[in-house]
Amino acid sequence: MTFTRVMIVYARDAVAHQQIERDLCDAIAHIGSESGYIRSEVLSEDDGLMVGLLTTWDSRETAQLFHTSGLSRLIMAVTEPHTLGAPVVQLFRVIC
Repeated sequence: MTFTRVMIVYARDAVAHQQIERDLCDAIAHIGSESGYIRSEVLSEDDGLMVGLLTTWDSRETAQLFHTSGLSRLIMAVTEPHTLGAPVVQLFRVIC
């Protein structure tokens, strides 16, 4: 069973929104080397300031390992100065 980790952040403004998009797109190149990684996508709210990072993993365990990894902490640290509030991070089972 696969699991998708969803991280959603709210950008401070339009400039921050673009910066977060770039940072997350750059991060995808490095996430691919993580154990259990299947795929990822960066989502940008149409006419809004939210940005999402979806990563899909081959098991709950690998998704949780990524969540506590140095790369995940780096992604949070890089986006944090550009966001309002705390990011929302949730783990979902992929049903179909």
